[in-house]
Amino acid sequence: MRISWILIIIILLLGASLVSSLLLSVSEAGTELYITQSACVLAIILLIVFYRSVMKPIRNITNGIDLLREQDFSSRLSHVNQHEADKIVDMFNGMMVALKEERLRLREQNHFLDLLVDVSPMGILILSDADRIKTANKAAAAFLGFADSSALEGLTVDSLDSQLASVLSGLSQGQTVTERLNDSMIYRCSRLSFMDQGYPHPFLLIEKLTEEVMIAEKKSYEKVIRVIAHEVNNSMAGVNSMLSTARLMLSDSSDDYADLGEVVSVCEARCQSMNASSG
Repeated sequence: MRISWILIIIILLLGASLVSSLLLSVSEAGTELYITQSACVLAIILLIVFYRSVMKPIRNITNGIDLLREQDFSSRLSHVNQHEADKIVDMFNGMMVALKEERLRLREQNHFLDLLVDVSPMGILILSDADRIKTANKAAAAFLGFADSSALEGLTVDSLDSQLASVLSGLSQGQTVTERLNDSMIYRCSRLSFMDQGYPHPFLLIEKLTEEVMIAEKKSYEKVIRVIAHEVNNSMAGVNSMLSTARLMLSDSSDDYADLGEVVSVCEARCQSMNASSG
């Protein structure tokens, strides 16, 4: 039973007792009766004052509980001009200010994270506990062959008709694999989780590695070419020296070796041209 009803019942009982005593003792009025009736009247007055002083803070606290239930952190409770109750009101209003600032901070942080996820070049699929897609960004939709990321919401990964989706559906928690779908499409796929409200939530991460792999392969080819060119230059230097010596020897000999000297000269020129191009 509420405190307000208990106080009202006490006031009514005291009032009924006072009226009964007045009706029954009209002919037998005495000093003791008047004192008793005066005490009843004073008790009723004090109970009414007590009722008003107690119920006002209680109603204020009840209004604050309703505000918390409705998550209305902008409203504040007013003072009731009672020292103890006003201390509770001040503490409650301070708590409401802190909750409002915390909710605003979380909203700003979540909005910033949503923007990062949306513009990220990495594909991100946030899954539900039933492994259904809750949220997908534009990059993930493009990797899986969808024009709109909202078309992926509510679907399971293994229901998607995509070679990349089959790779994603086969991942276990915490696993990361690199998959080459063809010569021009290489992806690194991961299944990870993040904590939200004390519970882990799984998500899939898709990173396109085609450009990185091509850059790495290009650097490897350039290194191999430099090594080959260095070896060719070293070999051709000896050949050039031998051809140059042979050409000088043939130029000092008789005319019978003139044609052979021209051949040696052409070979020497070709070797020098090869050195210049490889250098």
